[in-house]
Amino acid sequence: MGFSLVVVLVSCYRLYHKKSKNFSFAVISDVQYSDKPCKQVLGMERRYSEALVKLYQVIRWVGEQRSLTCLVHLGDLIDGNETEQQTMKEYSQVCAAFSESKVPVFHVVGNHCLDVSRDTLKELFPSTGCFYYRWEPNDEWCFLFLDCLEISCKSALNEQYQQQVQHYLSTQQPRATRWNGALSSTQLDWLEHELQHCRQKVIVFGHIPLYQEASDAAHLVWNAEQVLDILHRYRVVAYFAGHYHRGGYAVDAHGLHHITIPAICDAPADQNAWAKIRCESNRIIVQGYGTVPSRTWTLSLCKTRHK
Repeated sequence: MGFSLVVVLVSCYRLYHKKSKNFSFAVISDVQYSDKPCKQVLGMERRYSEALVKLYQVIRWVGEQRSLTCLVHLGDLIDGNETEQQTMKEYSQVCAAFSESKVPVFHVVGNHCLDVSRDTLKELFPSTGCFYYRWEPNDEWCFLFLDCLEISCKSALNEQYQQQVQHYLSTQQPRATRWNGALSSTQLDWLEHELQHCRQKVIVFGHIPLYQEASDAAHLVWNAEQVLDILHRYRVVAYFAGHYHRGGYAVDAHGLHHITIPAICDAPADQNAWAKIRCESNRIIVQGYGTVPSRTWTLSLCKTRHK
């Protein structure tokens, strides 16, 4: 979906949703579409070619709802294919599906998204050349979207970043894999600045998990501790991620909820994977569909960080 259309949709939805402090949005992750055979990856069947049909199913469901503020996709639009031409074709097919959404669509960068250039991806993002941003669904809530692959094997944008990639890969930690990435110091400063000046409750979104208990040791942001140190000091109530295709959920010692959404491309042939998230003044309700579990939790003021 071109971002000009997103702006129009956002303006329309704000007129309604700012009147009501409770709101709902849909979330999916790891469409990872590709026209190639299924493959066993980490003990799961990756059903690449079925993912586009399942994405259209979600888009149709979104269109049937009357109360959704937006749709969030947590990264990995495509898997990438043998040729650049085929990869671009598959990317265009996925973008065409998202363009049919009746609500605004917000993306984060996934590692497989970078099988196309950032110049190509920027059409999906609100700020040219910047892949982290904020959006406010109403006066009580704020969404922050992170670029967890800003420093990564697929997008080392300058020599300094390339040196940092080599540093992270040399640490011998389980997370030191080529499919993970890190936030730059510039992005960390931006995150801190946004949270310092935010008086709403905050939900943060990124492709890669930050907390091992909601993922595993091999699917974490390289500098997750730096990111969490910032999030724990402010009014952040949840962090949504994808990347770890099994999905997961955990609450850390600071009361921050970590939700990892199962991948669409790994859903069994007769299932899908998406969720409707309802945000209320004192609780969050996750209504899962397909392989996504449902859960509800109460927002505890003593664990909501104030600044």
